Amino acid sequence: MFNYILADYKRVISRIPRIIALVIFEAIFAYVVLDKWRKATGNFTSVALVENSDFIFSFLFAYAMSLVDFVHSFSYDFNAKTIQVALGIGISRLQVILAKLIQTTLVIFTDLLVTYGVFGILCAITGTTLAGHQILYLIFNGLGCVLLPSLSVCLVMPLVFRVQNMPMSMIAYFAMVIGIPSIVLRWITRLGPAFLVRLELDRLAHDSCVGIVVNNVITGNFQLMPLIGVIAWYAIGIYMTWLCFRKMELDF
Repeated sequence: MFNYILADYKRVISRIPRIIALVIFEAIFAYVVLDKWRKATGNFTSVALVENSDFIFSFLFAYAMSLVDFVHSFSYDFNAKTIQVALGIGISRLQVILAKLIQTTLVIFTDLLVTYGVFGILCAITGTTLAGHQILYLIFNGLGCVLLPSLSVCLVMPLVFRVQNMPMSMIAYFAMVIGIPSIVLRWITRLGPAFLVRLELDRLAHDSCVGIVVNNVITGNFQLMPLIGVIAWYAIGIYMTWLCFRKMELDF
């Protein structure tokens, strides 16, 4: 299984279209920061750098770049039928599911490390020194921007493995990563009976659980329930994928 994950990771990480997308993403990151630095005319502070970087991490990285990684992690498998090959050499369906989840998460994490490297270069160019708490904030926030796409991939995998259709899977993934479930639950809470307000159903959504866990790490608080929620969502995603995939007939 380890060799399968490693081979899959190397294949995805080296795909030229994905690399081009990553270069474009990092170029946008550098442009946003350097443009603000140029306009600041000597008054560019660490607070401004963190604010600009926070937008890149929380918005473009978590939504746009992770979508690119998701597409490249699964599209080739459907076209080249590498999943069938893996099953043919004795890897179980559950192992294939876990391998794809781990591999996709590793690809997204690798992009995060590259982004951290670009951030360090930008700090040197702008001559900006960050305080320790600012560095920790960016690190933990960046890790949260990996956890949310990873969990979204896990929850979309039942559909991905069942239909093996990328356009439909992309729509479902994007809906998950931007938090459509929590928005729906929030509207249900507002429009439903009064007792639903007390339940705060939107806090049970996967993105809300991730957000609370990341915020707790940043602030130094500890709440067990959001962490249990994240683990539970992973378990649900993996189990549902296994149910959808275990008896599915594949064309070899």
